[in-house]
Amino acid sequence: MKLIHQLTLTLTLLSVLLAAATAQSQPLTLDTCRQMALRNNIKIRTAKNAVNEAKELRNEAFTKYFPQVNASGFAFKSNKGLVQFGLLDILSVSFFDKSINSGITAVQPIFMGGQIVNSNKLAEIGVAVSELQRRQSHNDVIQTVDKYFWEISALQAKRRTLMAAMTAVDSLCHDVSVALEAGLITSNELLEVQLRRSELQADSVDLDNGISLCKMVLAQYIGSDTAQVDISYIPADTVPDIPYHLYRQPGQALPDNPDYLLLKENVRALKLEQRIEVGKNLPSIGAGAGYFYQDALGSKHSYGAVFMAVNIPLSGWWGGAHAIKRKRIASETAEARLNDLSELIEIEMAKAWDDLTAAQRKAAIAHKAIEPATENLRLYNVFYQAGTTTITDLLAAHALHRQTLDRFCEATAAYQVALTQYLIATSQQP
Repeated sequence: MKLIHQLTLTLTLLSVLLAAATAQSQPLTLDTCRQMALRNNIKIRTAKNAVNEAKELRNEAFTKYFPQVNASGFAFKSNKGLVQFGLLDILSVSFFDKSINSGITAVQPIFMGGQIVNSNKLAEIGVAVSELQRRQSHNDVIQTVDKYFWEISALQAKRRTLMAAMTAVDSLCHDVSVALEAGLITSNELLEVQLRRSELQADSVDLDNGISLCKMVLAQYIGSDTAQVDISYIPADTVPDIPYHLYRQPGQALPDNPDYLLLKENVRALKLEQRIEVGKNLPSIGAGAGYFYQDALGSKHSYGAVFMAVNIPLSGWWGGAHAIKRKRIASETAEARLNDLSELIEIEMAKAWDDLTAAQRKAAIAHKAIEPATENLRLYNVFYQAGTTTITDLLAAHALHRQTLDRFCEATAAYQVALTQYLIATSQQP
């Protein structure tokens, strides 16, 4: 039984280690990177805390509707009575040398000039604003993840192209070496091929460094280990279509834009602040009840009472009128800013669409150049084998072919980034 138990533990441990190794080696998709960033990124956690803080502030404002209950107590003991008098200069009498007083009161606000109501509405706006800011943070994180994901994808595609070019140059170097030994060519041609191979090796170092740096940044952003960041995306060999089905008129998309909604909430908040300033200078009315206990002058008694409290800030209007005017000016400024920035937001939406369509056209142009560059390389290989062209021309054909492939990788990655930016700008799900 002991042997079986040990064997079971060993198999369990091996399965755990195998699962961990599989998880570490599993390539990351774009959706996986997004989910990890939305779960681990500090910007998202900060935004969630801001929402919770705003909700607590709203709950705190709601408590102002309820009665304010206060309890108080006072007691003293003196070595002499507080009340003293003499009788015919013969006898001195003092008393009231101790006392105990306590009470509890509850005051229910009846009319506070709209301060409580408007403060609660302002707290609700605070929750809405924090939710919109969390939405902005969500969009920022998605855009950043997409940027680095597609950048890594483009760099890895360039590296695959570079490796293919190095393989071709190595093969060419072997052929040139054989031809040089046979006395068919000069050493200059071999040196030229070796120089190109050195250039490709230097480019490989730069690409590796670029990929490593982008992986470190993406890993930090999604809360992962750099060693676990392995992008699984393989660049497409076709041109993406212009997504006309995703197009939205800027005017139709504007009401859903978080930047626009934040501007609207700011206008609402400033109007409520103006009403609160007005309420501070209006009379306030409250009804209350209390229970009191007193022990003094040798007598103990308790009593209850109800009361009405009215507060009229007679001199408050001296400065209050200026505070109200200041809030009104701020509200008017916010409305003007809303109208102005709304147009700019629509312009940004139109620009995002232009950038997306331009990226698609650039990808199409880059893809169109691949076929002639491939055919050109094939022909120069044939010409070189036939001895009708130089090694310089063949190497130039290799460089042009690699350049067209790299440009297409860059263009497709730029298209994907532009697509995400457009979807976010028009409040669509990326």
